[in-house]
Amino acid sequence: MSETNYVQKQNTLNEFINLSYRLSRTVTLHASGNEENNWQNLNGLRTTQYLANNPNAIKSLYQFNDTRTSSHLFNWSGGVDWQALSHLMLYAKVSSGSRPGGFTANNTTEQAQLTPYKPEHLITYEAGFKSDLIPGKLRLNVSVFHNEYKNQVYLGRYVTSARSLGYYVNIPKSENTGVEGSIQLQPIKHLTLRQTIGYQRGHYQNFNTIDQTSVAAFYKVHGYYTPIYKNFNGVDNGMPKLTFNGSAEYVFQPSRRYDLELGLDWSYVGQQALAPAGEGVYKIPSYFLLNGHITFRPNKGRWSVTAYATNLLGNRYYTSGNVASPDVNWLPGAPRFIGGRVSYTY
Repeated sequence: MSETNYVQKQNTLNEFINLSYRLSRTVTLHASGNEENNWQNLNGLRTTQYLANNPNAIKSLYQFNDTRTSSHLFNWSGGVDWQALSHLMLYAKVSSGSRPGGFTANNTTEQAQLTPYKPEHLITYEAGFKSDLIPGKLRLNVSVFHNEYKNQVYLGRYVTSARSLGYYVNIPKSENTGVEGSIQLQPIKHLTLRQTIGYQRGHYQNFNTIDQTSVAAFYKVHGYYTPIYKNFNGVDNGMPKLTFNGSAEYVFQPSRRYDLELGLDWSYVGQQALAPAGEGVYKIPSYFLLNGHITFRPNKGRWSVTAYATNLLGNRYYTSGNVASPDVNWLPGAPRFIGGRVSYTY
């Protein structure tokens, strides 16, 4: 029903340097720098809309002026590693990151949608440790982090009286803080357990934008759109707070010539918001997935045979979504799937 065509040209020039210096036998300093120059042109963009009951008949045609943007970015990092014990390393690191600005070129019907968004900048503070608590048996890594964003890129809304359209905007200031860890354990011979877990909280610190939920509610009552702005300072940014994934593998030899591997893996993603301060249909529920596999192979051969199953529990879940005011769409994940594969290495 709608088709958007354009040509986008992009040129990038990068220079980078990495440095390390061993301050002592157990302490190492790290530093890096990266400069990026980016130029983008968006040319000849047009959107063609067709009649719903006749896909060959043009309902409307929109043509737009060419636009361009450029970015000059410099990223850096600095940190220290301390090998406190033979099986324990502590570290701390500060780094910056960025990505260039760009355009929203998706189902465009207004020239204002093509206003380039600004480059995104990030400063990350991280500290933690990596350890082999029991060499060959137990490995544990833990880190804490704090991210400070400037002009974080976000899919917002452009609202006229006739329509509510998506386009990328910048969040002037936001932050998130969290902790993550991983553990690898081999409690008995042939059995390996792995688990990672992360928890984070994030907030908008400076964000005044279209309130998507209020715009949709207004349209349902009045039958037309109006831009409704709201200050979301201090509001949770809607990222999944808790995530984890892990696996368990048991490998043994049913005979001297062959290996049999039995495995399970799992993952969990907490609920996430589709719009600032989103609740109800504007928040995707959390979900848990469990997968499994069985692999048979010669211990000195080149082939293997695997049977596997994904989403063993047959859960109905949603991985992402979007707001097409006044409608909200959740994108479903795959159902239970059972399959097999044969491989040969040469």
